[in-house]
Amino acid sequence: MASEVIPVISKPLSSVAIYPQFRAPANVISMNNSRISAEVSARITSIPANVGEEVKKDQVLVRLEQRDYQLAVEREQAKLEALLARVKLADYELNRALSLSKKQAVSEQLLKQREAELNTLRADEKGQRVALQLAKQNLEKTVIRAPFPAVITEHIGQVGELAAPGSPLLQIVDSSNLEVSANIQAHHAEEIIKAKSLHLLSEGNRYPLLLRVITPAIDSKSRTREARLLFKNEQLFKDKPAMPGGAGELAWERSSASLPSDLLVKRNGKLGVFVQRENQARFLPLPDAEEGRPASTNLPPDTQIITQGRFRLQDGDAVSQQSVSQ
Repeated sequence: MASEVIPVISKPLSSVAIYPQFRAPANVISMNNSRISAEVSARITSIPANVGEEVKKDQVLVRLEQRDYQLAVEREQAKLEALLARVKLADYELNRALSLSKKQAVSEQLLKQREAELNTLRADEKGQRVALQLAKQNLEKTVIRAPFPAVITEHIGQVGELAAPGSPLLQIVDSSNLEVSANIQAHHAEEIIKAKSLHLLSEGNRYPLLLRVITPAIDSKSRTREARLLFKNEQLFKDKPAMPGGAGELAWERSSASLPSDLLVKRNGKLGVFVQRENQARFLPLPDAEEGRPASTNLPPDTQIITQGRFRLQDGDAVSQQSVSQ
């Protein structure tokens, strides 16, 4: 007697496969959260940048009293002019001594002395030019400018206070050089590397991301690894830019196809799926499958997955394809 033919409905894997999505807490962080400090000692005269204000690169943040440094520049300039006059005189005297030496009217010792005097003065001139340049640089340091596009988050120094070298004046956060930091479970690292897409979900917005790195260390307390991601196509979000300190979720989609958990069956203690090969059902165990969770698979997209009638089946049963009712 022929074995019973079991009616089933099967569909190609491509039509039943799912690509599970995962999420992890994430934050937008600035690569530069800087305290801007004075480099010279002077009294604060003004702080044009207000807390909460966005500033451009090289925009003036703080002005310091300049008078002492202007006087220092004038002093060094005067010293340089005096040296130049002495160099000019020494050069004249050397040329005159050279002319007289041809007539043997001066001694060789006097000629060498004139050469040494000129060389000494020219060395002093170089040193004085350096001193003048340093004085000009100190004058420039009385105007403190933004090193990058930033948001002012705190005033530390106040108008009228004496700023000393190294004393912090402002706290600023880089608003253009941003990354996303997410703490992910260690077993998700490979999935994120191979993910079909990565997004930051924050404040109702969806920002596409690119993975920069996953740290090669596991946090001993949370047992997570940190992923750092870059914003992709930032120009698309000028109207709704991500902001430093913003919170959200890192969302990613698994790159490999998975079978929905309700298509899995257990035979001989193993979870798997039934596929139709011609008119026969074959049970394919899925080693990594877990109860109640989608199971990853590398089966070809045209594999015929038995979606109905699978609970009666055993490996090798004869089956017939039934039409799907509309």
